[in-house]
Amino acid sequence: MISDGRGDMPTRPKVPATGVSLLRLVIDLGEAPPAHELIGTVRALTHLYEIGLLAGAAAGGSRFRDDALTLQRIGERVRSDDAAAGSPLGTGQAQRLEVARRRYERSANEIVWAAPLRIQSLAVQRPLDIALTYRAVTAPVRGYGAAALGGIGATVLSVQVHHQRQEAQLEPVPEEARDGLLRGAAEDGFWQSFGHEARGLIVAADREKLGRSLLFLARRRPRLA
Repeated sequence: MISDGRGDMPTRPKVPATGVSLLRLVIDLGEAPPAHELIGTVRALTHLYEIGLLAGAAAGGSRFRDDALTLQRIGERVRSDDAAAGSPLGTGQAQRLEVARRRYERSANEIVWAAPLRIQSLAVQRPLDIALTYRAVTAPVRGYGAAALGGIGATVLSVQVHHQRQEAQLEPVPEEARDGLLRGAAEDGFWQSFGHEARGLIVAADREKLGRSLLFLARRRPRLA
């Protein structure tokens, strides 16, 4: 059982099973949330879900994993050669990197398009009550969708524990450190479902967008319904 913050310190939650087909969340957007808060929440959840799809594919055997590994290896080789030579990319290196990047993007898009996130129900009263599912009907994409919802669930549990621990502390956390700690807790919760290697196979731009979406959601104190 997770502590309510008034008694014993909470322990780290167990990650939800990855075979999730429906995830229901309660999110505090305040009284009469404006449209931009609702849109931002759905956008953040969608981005978490889509990166979860890719992380699930990267954690197992898939063409996306192969293309992500190829992009990673070529990128590392190019950076190493560039650092050693102290010169910009040669034409051949640039072409290989661009081909690998396009293959990565094509594989990623095929997975995202095959398993779109779906809002099964939405109640806008305070707090926001939202149920998420997905449309994938074929394996292995169906499994990626289940893993992605599981990743969101693990994120929410980790954020709940973080808030409870902060409330249980005698001294408040300085405001300038609060967001960093909150984002770190959300990222730990998300990535523990997929593993360190899967995290490294997602391109840096998507990891940064994911971090911003995690922080947006974490600030609004989500919890599992």
